[in-house]
Amino acid sequence: MPHSVAASLVAVFALVVSNVLFRPCIVSAAQPMALKSDQLYLLFDPRLNGVGENCALKLHQFQRHPANPVLKAEFPWEKTGMRLGGTVIWEPDNGVFKMWYFAGGNDRYIGYAESRDGIHWNKPSLALYEINGIRDNNVCFIGIYTPTVYRDPMANDSEQRYMMWALQTRDSPDGIKADHGLYRFFSADGKHWKRESRTPVIAGYPTRYTPTYPGEPNRELVDGVATDHSYTHWIPALQKFVCFHKVKPPNPRRALDVDAKWTMTRRQFCRFESTNGIHWNTDSPTWAFVPDAQDDQYDPYIQFYGLGFHAVGDFYLATTMLYHSSAKNDHLEVGLAYSTDTVTWHRPFRDQYLLRHGAEGEWDWGQARQAVSLVEKDDTWWLYYAGTPHTHYDYTVPRGYSGIGLAQMPRGRVVSARCWRKKGHWTVGPFLLPGDELLINARIYNELRVVVLDERDEPVPGYERTINQVDDTEIPVDWGKLNLSSLSDKPVKLRFELNNAEVFGFTLR
Repeated sequence: MPHSVAASLVAVFALVVSNVLFRPCIVSAAQPMALKSDQLYLLFDPRLNGVGENCALKLHQFQRHPANPVLKAEFPWEKTGMRLGGTVIWEPDNGVFKMWYFAGGNDRYIGYAESRDGIHWNKPSLALYEINGIRDNNVCFIGIYTPTVYRDPMANDSEQRYMMWALQTRDSPDGIKADHGLYRFFSADGKHWKRESRTPVIAGYPTRYTPTYPGEPNRELVDGVATDHSYTHWIPALQKFVCFHKVKPPNPRRALDVDAKWTMTRRQFCRFESTNGIHWNTDSPTWAFVPDAQDDQYDPYIQFYGLGFHAVGDFYLATTMLYHSSAKNDHLEVGLAYSTDTVTWHRPFRDQYLLRHGAEGEWDWGQARQAVSLVEKDDTWWLYYAGTPHTHYDYTVPRGYSGIGLAQMPRGRVVSARCWRKKGHWTVGPFLLPGDELLINARIYNELRVVVLDERDEPVPGYERTINQVDDTEIPVDWGKLNLSSLSDKPVKLRFELNNAEVFGFTLR
């Protein structure tokens, strides 16, 4: 569908994708963006001011691993409710995957597992807590929820090599009474944890918050109660900790075919921030993930149950755990949102999903609950998720069995600018190019022509190349005797002329 954007106007990034109008945030094109070397830029990043003709943006799904579920409920305490609701990390220096997962229902057990390949997992006996009279188990903490774990191999204090943010909802095993809320924990090995303080940095249930709406100072405010999901991340580009905390206000779109006690409130997330992890803006949070009027045409009963987060340089993706809260559709599945600042989030693909619930009869038919972040390894994005064969409030089937699965996609291939069995083009810029080399993440069935344009949208002599039939996440563009360094001080654009091909992003190096 053709679009024309006058160079003197504010660039609006819009096109129809599978009958859905894609409307990200408005970005000014007055000042060329200075790109960063070695950062992957995804083609749908609105700062790139992308426009296309005969070209559509397509959302791509993660593909389930054939070995699923890669981690199964084995212990009695796991079979009462095993959900991921936690973190998986890859430690390249020692070649180990590590997982912290939630199980045990209301008992709030956190299990620990390790793997060399991310598929075959070992649950080491930690012998830290006695559960059902048995100390031979892999439980590394009790009483917390949604653990978000990071590892700093260069930490000055070896006792703080691992950091965990989690909601503590029950008294800790050491007998310290816990006020419901967000706490920080430290560990030398990821197995033995110490809570940093006796009071939460962000209070949880039954504290009420009244977040404001970013960019909408006159919008009527609504307050809600802090509840059971919280995800905290360090954002290097902002030099801040950012916490997405579930807060539930009254539900204005309650499904009438569901017991009212389950739908009286609506699950959504607000955002807190801190520079040191101790002092937070608890008096001025903002709403981050809220169902809105655009959802009505797809699912008016949608709610945000949980979140995953992944930074692509200074561009941010969220894997949104979407809950369909009606009797006709009571599934959980994973959608996509993006942000350029972690404050304002956009969801262009309202009726599409990164990971659907499984097929009927499969172990993950009812729910797909993703981890708090993606794992990036071997040029691949790994999405771990918990699955169940029953929907959220379906008590007509046994609810004991659950497991953790894996879904993957090549790095950066979440959205493409695509011309399928036709010719078209997609143009991004203007911006300033760092480095000498352009690497393209693309799947080229027939032909892709890459053209560098000047400020007048005219081709720059010598910077036109054609690439045929290749599929790779880093395809080098050979400019012959030229390289991009000669253009480093000039605002330019990149035009991708697609003939049965799709481009996902690019890197300058």
